[in-house]
Amino acid sequence: MRTGICKLCGKHSDLIEGHIIPKFVGSYLKETSITGRLRNSANPNIPYQDIDKAFFFCKKCEDIMSIDENYFSQDIFYPYHQGISREFNYKFRLGRFLIIQAYRKILFNNYLREFNNQFPPNIIKRINKAKVLFRDFILNEAKSQNEYSNHLLMIDFIEDGGYGLSEYPENINLYLGRALDSSIITSEKGKIIVYTKMCKIICLTSITPKINKSFNDIRVYADGNISYYGEPTLPIEFMHFMFDRCRLSNKIHDSLSVHQKDAISKIALANKDKIENSECTKAILADELLEKKKNVY
Repeated sequence: MRTGICKLCGKHSDLIEGHIIPKFVGSYLKETSITGRLRNSANPNIPYQDIDKAFFFCKKCEDIMSIDENYFSQDIFYPYHQGISREFNYKFRLGRFLIIQAYRKILFNNYLREFNNQFPPNIIKRINKAKVLFRDFILNEAKSQNEYSNHLLMIDFIEDGGYGLSEYPENINLYLGRALDSSIITSEKGKIIVYTKMCKIICLTSITPKINKSFNDIRVYADGNISYYGEPTLPIEFMHFMFDRCRLSNKIHDSLSVHQKDAISKIALANKDKIENSECTKAILADELLEKKKNVY
């Protein structure tokens, strides 16, 4: 615990170490893996037992946000990943959860001091303006939809290569099904989107434009219905962004030392009972099948 200014209520208080991507996502990843360990892109040669955390909020504010995070975990994340349901009637808490994720990501970028190196001043100004509105929305426990459009993308392994086999990077299913990832996406046309990937679910909050019509198929309102029955229609530039993130993930994996690769193999061999049914194995097999189809065509 540390003492400081809470990034939500603004009061000087004891701060608790909270997760950037919710803890339950990291727990699920470990539970459904072969090794039971996590890797961090900043230092992939060191296995971790937890995902990124930071001292941003006091306990009272973390408790406020945990209500929405628990809703997402119990009503959407686990039912979808466990194959219980692919269709959900959601409530206002889904929109709040997406704003919370966008807010945490922006704070984390500031914490890592990535803004000054990554974005020009005009982009920083727009992000910081959105950050203030996100904070007010969360703090006031608002039920009405935030003025920035939120979107929830449910994905699954690619089997038939409908997008075009040659376009898919190596290990695309491993990235789609297993990766935890977050980024602030910007484009030459001035678009700004906060992207958070939690295994097979992707959270998107559009900052510029505030209402992003390119993702209308997966837009989240105050309440409604959302489902996954095949790939939604997505902008081509967004698909290319995800492919680039997959290639980056491949590079990080390739940078693992020989010692660490051997250690992973030994752990896997010692847990043969987990290999067959692990989600990691399913992703690897899906990628192998996709590669075979590439070679055929």
